[in-house]
Amino acid sequence: MKLSYKSIGCVTLVFCLLLIKTALAKPIPVIIDTDLASDDVQAITYILHQPAFAVKAITISSTGEVTCKHGLSILNGILTYLDQKHIPIACGHTKNFSKQPNKFPAIWVKRANNFLGIKLPTSRDIVVKDSATHLITSILQNNVETPNLGVSWIRKRRPGWASLRQHNKTVLFVLGPWTNIAAVYRNNPQLFKNSIKAIYSADGILSANTINHEPGTKRKYFRGTWNLHIDPRAGQIVFASGVPIKLITTDARARLNPLSQLPIYEKYIRIKNHQTNNYAKLVAMVLQHKPAWFISDQVAAVTALYPQICSWKQYNIRVNIKPRSHAGETVPDPDGNKIWLCLYIKKNLYQNLFINGLTNRK
Repeated sequence: MKLSYKSIGCVTLVFCLLLIKTALAKPIPVIIDTDLASDDVQAITYILHQPAFAVKAITISSTGEVTCKHGLSILNGILTYLDQKHIPIACGHTKNFSKQPNKFPAIWVKRANNFLGIKLPTSRDIVVKDSATHLITSILQNNVETPNLGVSWIRKRRPGWASLRQHNKTVLFVLGPWTNIAAVYRNNPQLFKNSIKAIYSADGILSANTINHEPGTKRKYFRGTWNLHIDPRAGQIVFASGVPIKLITTDARARLNPLSQLPIYEKYIRIKNHQTNNYAKLVAMVLQHKPAWFISDQVAAVTALYPQICSWKQYNIRVNIKPRSHAGETVPDPDGNKIWLCLYIKKNLYQNLFINGLTNRK
């Protein structure tokens, strides 16, 4: 049977369209590094429920709020409850890169280890790796060595179509101190640069007037954000890597906190009344506890899918290492690293996207 040029052309066009559809529809690989604070759990739950993301691993930043043993147990419960038992987990370094490491308040650690009193069933099916650094590195290597064939084929023949998303690059969410991520970069800088699409984190601060206080006292503690404060040198190492970093600044999040500026309880009621799945149910359980009403890492999770909720500006940023009162502060500096900062959040848009992203069926 002879085929006409027209028929061949139609078949080729259909093949190209299928390749484009496959290339664009393939979920983006994601790795989450967390210390399992209550806002982290909400962010993780949101990310796991998004079809646009394929979570490849969740690692515990052991220099953060939760300890390794408790963190693995909590993660096991979350993944079992959400039927995501295929995702491997691991603990990271307990030693900071900073010479004078800081620590989270003991009351925060106790609360994180107790998971706000929430009890979830666990499973023996969860794969626990021996090292967060090794787990993250192996996933990055695998993603780099397994290119998106649809994108590669199209780009080779249509070089101008460079805007097609290349999903073999990984999105990294840093929801705890930056220690694990700095270790991965130090181990293999070239792999890190070639395989990370972007890093999202609710860190960074521009206003010198924002000063944190030590919990339970009126004593001024430090300027900056907690995750960078705990291990500022690790943050500076990653900032200097050259990988695109997008920070949701404290300045921007101030519009969402304190509670008087956002009807958080109304948000909880809306989620509770629309518990169409275990994702919404889990966040509703977390939001029953007042300490979980603080909004931070949830914004980083939503922003990765919907960057339009933020007003972005690129700055040259340096992370202060010392003195202690300024450790972790992100300071504009002509010699600093180029970092994208979210300076303003569209409050209502964020809230609707977060709630809808949890309550919609996957």
